[in-house]
Amino acid sequence: MSSSSKTRGTIDRHLNASKRERSIVRIEPFHAGSNRIDGIVLVNRESFVALQVIEDFEDDGAAVIPKGTVESVRRGPFERCATAVYQKTPTRREAKRFKWLTTLRTLPDVVRYLQAHDLWPAVKIADEDETIVYVGKVTKLSDASFAMWCYDAAGEWEREYEVEYDEVIKVEIDSRYLRHFNRYMKRKGLPR
Repeated sequence: MSSSSKTRGTIDRHLNASKRERSIVRIEPFHAGSNRIDGIVLVNRESFVALQVIEDFEDDGAAVIPKGTVESVRRGPFERCATAVYQKTPTRREAKRFKWLTTLRTLPDVVRYLQAHDLWPAVKIADEDETIVYVGKVTKLSDASFAMWCYDAAGEWEREYEVEYDEVIKVEIDSRYLRHFNRYMKRKGLPR
């Protein structure tokens, strides 16, 4: 079956098949400033989908994508080939370390878990015609938003930002980039 899906029902069928078969899918977001995401579906909820991200045939953390930001899902010959290559990759990691995502129902649940377990995400938001990425520690939670102490690409602490849940287009968790940079910033310590 080679197809790119655009209707909600077809999108869900592709996502559920990826989860069931442990096969790679490509998610194309609505927002022009966002990149496509390749991965294996860990959980497909009403409000979000969580993927084990596969980049260059290797595990690269997880991504939580609100369903309203998904334009299409592709499961075709390229993804079948990528799945076959990935399954033969010696560095392949099982998604067990993200099992906790299967117990959560909403994006606020995900952010609450990240805060409780001191996991520092990268959160991409849509702001009019651009995307902004916040990286750092989740510090506060409310029903409509959360706050993060963020650092920049130069390794400097910026400030605490408030992010509304309905602005979020992607939450990146435990990618190689984040593991290395977060370790560095945790050693520096949060600003006082």
